[in-house]
Amino acid sequence: MRLSRSALKALLAIALAGAPLSIMAVAWPTPATAMRAGTLPTAVVRHHVAAAGKYHVRVSITTPHAGHRTVSRRVVHIEIGTLSRRVKTGRHGRATLNATLHVKRGTLTIRASAKRAKPGLAVKVSRIRRPKTKGSTGSSGATGATGSTGTTGTTTPVPPALTATFAPDGAPILALPAGFAPIVNYTNLVKSYGFSGSGLPADWTASANSSHGMSTMYQPSQVTMTGSSVALTAINQPSGGYPTTSGWISTEGQFSLTHGLIDFSAKMPAGQGLWSGLWLDQPDGSNPWGEIDVAEMLLNNTTALYGSAHAWAPSDWGELQSTVMKADASQGFHDYQLSWQPGLLTWAVDGIAYAQYTQAQAQAAGYPWVFDDGSGFYLIADLAVGTSSEWGGAPSASTVFPASVLLQSVKVWQ
Repeated sequence: MRLSRSALKALLAIALAGAPLSIMAVAWPTPATAMRAGTLPTAVVRHHVAAAGKYHVRVSITTPHAGHRTVSRRVVHIEIGTLSRRVKTGRHGRATLNATLHVKRGTLTIRASAKRAKPGLAVKVSRIRRPKTKGSTGSSGATGATGSTGTTGTTTPVPPALTATFAPDGAPILALPAGFAPIVNYTNLVKSYGFSGSGLPADWTASANSSHGMSTMYQPSQVTMTGSSVALTAINQPSGGYPTTSGWISTEGQFSLTHGLIDFSAKMPAGQGLWSGLWLDQPDGSNPWGEIDVAEMLLNNTTALYGSAHAWAPSDWGELQSTVMKADASQGFHDYQLSWQPGLLTWAVDGIAYAQYTQAQAQAAGYPWVFDDGSGFYLIADLAVGTSSEWGGAPSASTVFPASVLLQSVKVWQ
């Protein structure tokens, strides 16, 4: 959530508004990866497919550019499994490829490469389900040579819904979809921060900084207690040379952790250009230096949820996962969770896991795994306001200010 991160995410303009229940996977520029077309700067998405079937894959490509300048058109090589295509970006460095293909259960790999520049890559994968059809009995009770009894056509079985469960001491036991790796159940409550008092709980402070969004200055004045939560409030008012002002709190210098189950209970606002963050970070200039985002939302769509892992040193890379929430995050409080164990990160919402990323996956891609060195990550919550060049874009005329993230509690089990 720093300027370097904003510059990366500015490549990704992802819109989930009105999307069907599907999973979005996103990759921004990564270290060069060898492809069958040759060794080129490459972005890679590995998307978990729970069931074999026919899928629609939409690939949105963005090639880097500085500021708002137009860029030269580039040819981008796209691989979706065994399918290979070439597309040409327009004068703004963007292109889209749509494909329909049969996918086996497992991992679908999508790659995009271009000369001289690593593309930004956003991929939406949606399953195409056959509509239910009724057979026709005809006048003789048969259709053609084989006939049909008139029963409903076959449909793909729907797996049972996952439900949240809890240990006897109240610790969440995350429900894992089929194919997920087993995880450690952390049940020793080491921190329970409630925000129902007249001031921030011990370990938490509000600070003045501008390290999340390029247009946002965070000020302690925008952190207020409501009696049942803490409000991090964005206002459309300049501060410190930035056009908008908002709230940021963290445990930097007071509490850090390595491994455990982290649970943020929060309610989000709604509005184009609003960008919320519940996350973990290490001090600036650390080496190794990692960041783990438990939950981020671009609040023009209050059901699209993102979790990610970043390394800033010794090298710069990132992996981002997303899901579609079953409920509107602006209509109530939800639990945004991360299970963090050696070599494995698992993201969840309301007790249901939706994504995992492993040390083995990172190392196979040539990334250094920086999350288990023991130096500790501190906790952060904030609400940013974006610009036209940032992930999620700028506010629109319909964005309502003031807007607040309400944080009710943060709990850590180890």
